[in-house]
Amino acid sequence: MSIQLSPSSLQSVPAKLPPGMKLVAMYPIKRGRFTRVAWSPDGKTIALPSRDNTIHMYDLDNRQARILGGHPGAVISVAFRGDGRALAAGTYGARDNIIIWDRDSGQHYSLSGHLGQCSTLTWPNGRTLVSGSYVEKTIRFWDVENRTTEWLTGERVSSVTHGFFAGRLVIAASSLDGEILLIDAEDGWLIRGLEGHTQDVLMVSFGHDALASCSKDGTIRIWDSNTG
Repeated sequence: MSIQLSPSSLQSVPAKLPPGMKLVAMYPIKRGRFTRVAWSPDGKTIALPSRDNTIHMYDLDNRQARILGGHPGAVISVAFRGDGRALAAGTYGARDNIIIWDRDSGQHYSLSGHLGQCSTLTWPNGRTLVSGSYVEKTIRFWDVENRTTEWLTGERVSSVTHGFFAGRLVIAASSLDGEILLIDAEDGWLIRGLEGHTQDVLMVSFGHDALASCSKDGTIRIWDSNTG
């Protein structure tokens, strides 16, 4: 379903913004419960997973909103493929809990593996999709073309992302056991763990030569991506 957002539908700009920041647009949303947001690789589309079993997608160029529905449960994570032409959605409440969407045609199919929940996703290359579940305590590496999976077990994974560590493409996984796991994105082997947080690590994100992590221990840690 597509919705055209006219300029008149945009809300007024708040009175105060931080210095140097400009608000381009605000989109009114009458439905949906959102906890995350994902940018397309070209920076022109945002996707918001919603607990009403939908994904809201907003094209920032033409200000069109599109809703992808029909998921088997609440959508709690999304990730774009590197070319931006496909979108993966992780859901809660069904065994077929990863849905792969073709962005243009709207065609989709499901991947079965996690036991009722896929809480986090990242797409390091066109063929490999990585998913995590803190309920199932697994990280799964999917061959999307053949729809097969291999997995690591034993960690309550709260988030996964990908980036470069010491010149090597890796998956960084934050654990509710207080550790950050660095896993080779090609072969799935564990490279090392980063220890320092004293409570659950909730999120990790790569930046320029650094990895940032935040935790229930009240700290944000910045890790050197070359040395750890």
